Amino acid sequence: MKNISDVMEKYIKKIDATTKVAFFSAILAAFISHLAYFIDRWANEDDFHEIMGQINMIGSGRWMPGTILSSNFLAPVVLFVIVMIFLGLISVMIKSLFKIKNKLYIVIISFMLASFPVLALGFGYGFMVERYILGMFFSILAVYLTRKYKFGFILGAVALAITMGYYQSYIAITMALSMLVLILDFIDNEETSKNIKAIGRYLSMGVIGVLSYLVLTKIICHITGTSLLDYKGINKMGSLPPLEQIFPLIKRTYYDFFAFFLGKKFLHPFKYGLIGQIVLCGINIFLAFYIIFKEKIYKRKLSFILLLILTLLIPLGFNAVDFMAYESETSSLNIYQFIFILIYPFVLLNRLERNDKSSNFVILSGWICAIASLPIMWNYFLLSNIYYLKINDYYTTTVQLTNRMYDRIEQVLGFNGNTKVMVGNKEGIYMDRRVYKEYYQYLTYDQGLWDQFIGYAPRPTGTDFKFHYLVENIIGVHLYSATPEEFDEIYNSDEYDQMAVWPEDGCIEYIDDILVVKIS
Repeated sequence: MKNISDVMEKYIKKIDATTKVAFFSAILAAFISHLAYFIDRWANEDDFHEIMGQINMIGSGRWMPGTILSSNFLAPVVLFVIVMIFLGLISVMIKSLFKIKNKLYIVIISFMLASFPVLALGFGYGFMVERYILGMFFSILAVYLTRKYKFGFILGAVALAITMGYYQSYIAITMALSMLVLILDFIDNEETSKNIKAIGRYLSMGVIGVLSYLVLTKIICHITGTSLLDYKGINKMGSLPPLEQIFPLIKRTYYDFFAFFLGKKFLHPFKYGLIGQIVLCGINIFLAFYIIFKEKIYKRKLSFILLLILTLLIPLGFNAVDFMAYESETSSLNIYQFIFILIYPFVLLNRLERNDKSSNFVILSGWICAIASLPIMWNYFLLSNIYYLKINDYYTTTVQLTNRMYDRIEQVLGFNGNTKVMVGNKEGIYMDRRVYKEYYQYLTYDQGLWDQFIGYAPRPTGTDFKFHYLVENIIGVHLYSATPEEFDEIYNSDEYDQMAVWPEDGCIEYIDDILVVKIS
């Protein structure tokens, strides 16, 4: 029997240098870009009431558990290690899928993959970090298995079903990556039959994977007695949008796709980052035309037609969520696959260098892409940390406000552990005295931070459950709440209207034995 260290040494030696570069470059990029968030435990609006993790998300169609590796305690450093390892593995798979040999290109691609601000927007949901990163990993693994093995589409389908069990919208990552891999195959393969078979493999993986997910979702919901929520159309998964909505959806999908790269949707990059994005997108087009005409791909008529169709469908594949959940609109959390467009010039350059490394056009393009990538990477690093600064800012103001409010509540005569507490907030808090910080200039839809006082956004009707979660997770005590009927009755009463507004004297009063705090 061989010694375990000998066995490990043997397999480590088999790992080629480019794989090591991809893995460790992504880890380094993740460490630099996301360290600020994972050295502490900050929370956004949803995270405040999931401090110990949300084990059951079956009602959202996300039946894969999100605490397998991190446990319910969601320790930030543990989550950070998980993130770095899986981003490293994602980078390795991307490198392998596109057969990239140039180490500089691998480093650039790894840094882009690991610093893309969409990751930061997802990590802001601490209780979802493991779900997001594992869902992303399996979404790329689905493509990797389909491409690597003859019958890999079956294993790929399993990986895709798992992906959707973590986070449904990551099917768009699988679709986008499949399309880009197919485009590369169409360029390389002269035999039309091979290209058609490749399309069939990826389609089979997608269809089997989605059907498996839908069937498993129904089975799991039946076994657990859970109904799918109507949140963002989750209960309508598997259905197509009404016929009259299809054209507007297509129009919106194409607009969102191009608007992102022009800095008009999802993220607002700094000017130098925007210039870098536009340059790389332009190089994509130039390199594609160069390859098509230099290698006379247009003469392979059927393959060329399929290549054109595939290229024209890229925005639809990248924004597949618009059709999966057509009652909502694609959000910043759903666009990680957009980064593939910005790494694709390096994929095309890598291919050109295999056959024509001495070409002045290829050399010049390599210089332009490498230089353009630098402001993009710095911009992404900066945007990620601006978002983390925003979380810290909002979290700090929220904790301080909640501490002050609870302190006032405890000082009210007659208050005890059994007192019901209700917080009324029709118009928002401190609306005339706020100090606004212009985060919105760069983060247009950053999710989970709906108000700079987290959980204190206006609620014209409904409930104050978020305040009670804040008290539980910040102060560490339980407050009894009014029933929905009691809440509505008080909210619409003359007594409530006549109360003073926070923080004035008389903003905390008893109404029918319920201690009412009137924010607005």
